[in-house]
Amino acid sequence: MIKQLFLSRTFKFHLLVWTIYTVYYTFLVKIFLHIPFSVSFIAQTILHRIGDIAFFYVVVFGVLNRYKSLGQIYFLFLIFIISAIIYITYSYFLEFYVFQFIKILPSNNPPVFEQLISRSVIQASNFTIYALGYYFAQRVIQQQIEIGKEKERNALLEKEKSHSEYIFLRSQVNPHFFFNTLNMIYENVRKINGAGDAVILLADMMRYSTSKTMRQDEVGLREELEFIDNFLNIQKRRFKNALLIDYQKEGDVQSQRIVPMVLFTFIENAIKHGMNDDPEFPLTIRMSIIQDRFTFMVHNRTNPKPHGFDKGETGISLEVLRKRLNAVYKNGGYSLTIDNLDEEFIVNFIVDFKEVKK
Repeated sequence: MIKQLFLSRTFKFHLLVWTIYTVYYTFLVKIFLHIPFSVSFIAQTILHRIGDIAFFYVVVFGVLNRYKSLGQIYFLFLIFIISAIIYITYSYFLEFYVFQFIKILPSNNPPVFEQLISRSVIQASNFTIYALGYYFAQRVIQQQIEIGKEKERNALLEKEKSHSEYIFLRSQVNPHFFFNTLNMIYENVRKINGAGDAVILLADMMRYSTSKTMRQDEVGLREELEFIDNFLNIQKRRFKNALLIDYQKEGDVQSQRIVPMVLFTFIENAIKHGMNDDPEFPLTIRMSIIQDRFTFMVHNRTNPKPHGFDKGETGISLEVLRKRLNAVYKNGGYSLTIDNLDEEFIVNFIVDFKEVKK
């Protein structure tokens, strides 16, 4: 940690600035006060500059970074008073004890207390101003960096959102599902076996999936669940006893809204890639909504074959789905966990409607 600090660009920059300041200040004192270079002069300069540097960082990191209410005038005045007292104490200790002890000051030129106070007050004032300027500049730079990062994050999310919306609109429902369902209706029409109900269900699904609401970030949760009910109803008609589903709901759906086609994607993938004809291991779906917390779980047995019941290209991948959720729920408030085990596939999707609205 310490090694990284000394090797950092920030440390090197600060070291360079303080070196330039020390050299510049030394030459100013030499030129205007006509003090020749000597060991005592250089020692005094270095020790005083160490005090300046320590004072500067104590004010910045020890005081200003701890107290954010800088708009209060009395607080700034208090900083100055304390800073001046600390600086006078340090200068007094140097002049009357350290320099006298190591015999840097000549005996015929003892320090004058009044001059020490006035000089210390001026230095304390200067470095308090420097510290305030550095602190505010640091805050402005940090804010600009955060604004830049936020813009980059928003731009990336918008890009991913646009891409995922394109995929959603292009393939909201697997086209093979419609073709297979129409074939099933044709067979039912020939046998006069529930064809009318199947046509109505399919029409409702097509009307919903091709409506303008699909272009929105969120749609009504009630409508999404009705779409799933219709889909499962048609699939049961198609596969009969070859598709066993255990679907249980808990709680009352009111005016909650959710990203469209999310729940449908979980179920479509489970039917497409799962083995769901075992009475002891049916396709399990659990939906619950308690207050503002919505939970949706899909659990199925995986099929070792390339395709399960419904062959054809899957409409929406889970990867694209996750990107769309991140784009819409920018502030979080949801969780999506996917467990792909040896013989099981489990999806848990949770939305806290209070959190996603923040």
